[in-house]
Amino acid sequence: TRHNCNPGGSTVGNGCNGPTPAVGGTIDHIGTTGSAGSFTNCSWNGGTNTATCTWDVAQVINQSGVRFKIRALDAAGNVIDAAGGDSANFTLLRNHPTAAFINPNFVSTAVHAGGTEPDTFSTVVSLPANVGDYETVYMLGSYFGNPIVSMNGRTYRPFDQGNDDFWVLSKIELLSNRVYGGNNEIQYSWATANSFGQFIETPGPMIILRDTTDGFVDSAAPVVTEFAPADGSVDVDPDVPVTFNLEDGFGVGVDYTSIQLRINGNLVSPKISGFSNRYAVTYSPNGGFPTSTPIAVAIDAKDLAGNVLQTTYNFTTEPPDFTPPVISGVSLIPNAKRLTVRWNTDELADSSFDFGVTTSYTRTVSDANLTTAHELIITDLTPSTTYHYRIRSADKDGNGASTPDATFTTPALADLVSDDFNYCSDNDPRWDKWQFVDPLGDATYSLDGETLTISVPGDVEHNVWKDGTPLIRAPHLLQDAS
Repeated sequence: TRHNCNPGGSTVGNGCNGPTPAVGGTIDHIGTTGSAGSFTNCSWNGGTNTATCTWDVAQVINQSGVRFKIRALDAAGNVIDAAGGDSANFTLLRNHPTAAFINPNFVSTAVHAGGTEPDTFSTVVSLPANVGDYETVYMLGSYFGNPIVSMNGRTYRPFDQGNDDFWVLSKIELLSNRVYGGNNEIQYSWATANSFGQFIETPGPMIILRDTTDGFVDSAAPVVTEFAPADGSVDVDPDVPVTFNLEDGFGVGVDYTSIQLRINGNLVSPKISGFSNRYAVTYSPNGGFPTSTPIAVAIDAKDLAGNVLQTTYNFTTEPPDFTPPVISGVSLIPNAKRLTVRWNTDELADSSFDFGVTTSYTRTVSDANLTTAHELIITDLTPSTTYHYRIRSADKDGNGASTPDATFTTPALADLVSDDFNYCSDNDPRWDKWQFVDPLGDATYSLDGETLTISVPGDVEHNVWKDGTPLIRAPHLLQDAS
């Protein structure tokens, strides 16, 4: 496995800054010839130039569409793919229920990381109410280093862990009475034996459930759950996608390769994610569904035991929208150099503000995000100046509305005023009286609600005098005054 901080990996020995190989990068492969560990036992026969590997796949759930890719890697790091490339698809099936669960919102994270990250990190994985029906539980994870792992308060250490050149898959077998229906908390803690820290790679902790009871028979077909739009619904937004789950309950799992979705009789290609115990299916045609149209959705699937699901749903899309949004509640808050403008619309719409010293409106500030509560900040205005303006909003169907021409006048600049900088952003109107001057172009500033901080890089002179002559090269603030 060659990971090196980014999927695809960089060449072993170069750490995170090494070059990414054109081929050969993998994440959490299941075995390497010549090694023996938690997942594989491989041997090499030099006389026949053949390798024999036996893989432990106890932690892999039932699933279809499985493939192997065999590669040879020489001492110089050159990668040779086996003739034929990937194997043909095959199905991994035991006659027992299996299931996998992750936190779909998990992102790669670190503990400690040289002191730049917290020393602990917690996440949750939600398990079904019938978790007690399963007899074997594994927690999988991909780590750089060897973090301390605890689940529901019980501490573990990864059986396998990586370093800065190799990220490996770790498998921890848990006692079945240590996991619960609902949220289960997994906490990662900094192991101080590694002075820098440890990393936990996406998809984060994965909980694998397996039942091993003899004589199990799966005679129930998969079921559709959480179908949307609701069956029989009318006036459906044409841009709303079809979404549903395919679940196999306490079964051997849904056959991924069997899933078919038809819209008004036409076979379409939905997005499918998840695991064989629960696949999430989403479909949205380019440009949305046609308006004022009955939509028939037909779903076909089977589980890995051959039990067949065939079901249909129907909904009708709404008529076309030719009505523009209604603009109301307009308010303008001007100061000498800045204007805050707010308004409301009765439907989701974008935001545009045209303005200028004449009705030609030489400037426009806009926001394409659709909302009903609009706010735009207009900057770089001239004090004591009258501006013409109009407000525009358009909905997702392109129906636009605008206000008639109106005017606002910026006030004159005030006298010099002091400032304690007790605000959190330069979007605050109190900042408008200041101009940040950065002569060398290398300074930054920040406001934290209490103070203003100006930062410059080290080893660079930022003079205010040079050879007895004023020569301001230090960043500073200026304030215009009447």
